Amino acid sequence: MNNRRQPVLIGCAVGGSSTVNGMVFVRGTKPEYDGWSELGGPGSTWNWDGVLPYFRKATHFNPPTEEMARNFNITWNPNSWNSDEGSKLYASFPEYGIPSNSK
Repeated sequence: MNNRRQPVLIGCAVGGSSTVNGMVFVRGTKPEYDGWSELGGPGSTWNWDGVLPYFRKATHFNPPTEEMARNFNITWNPNSWNSDEGSKLYASFPEYGIPSNSK
C-alpha cells in the first residue's frame, strides 16, 4: 500500500453471515404473491393487490438515474412504489454501476 493508511470499519456481533448487511431490498413479483394467495384458499387477501398497499406504505423508492436505467436496462413500475418522505424504509439504486455489468 506504499505506506498509505486505510481505515477498516468493523463491528462485533453474535452470528455469522446473517449479520452481514448487503443493503439489498427484494420483494416478490405479482405472480408470486397471486400464487401465494391461491394457497390460502377462497377469500385470501395475500395476493398482490392485497399486500401492495402495505408495501407502498412501508417503503420510499428512489428510482435510478436516467443514465443508470439506460446503461443497465433497469425498469420499474412507479405505481408499485411510494415516494412519501415519511416512509421508514428507503429502497434505491446506488449512484454507480460496475462497468463490466453493463451492456
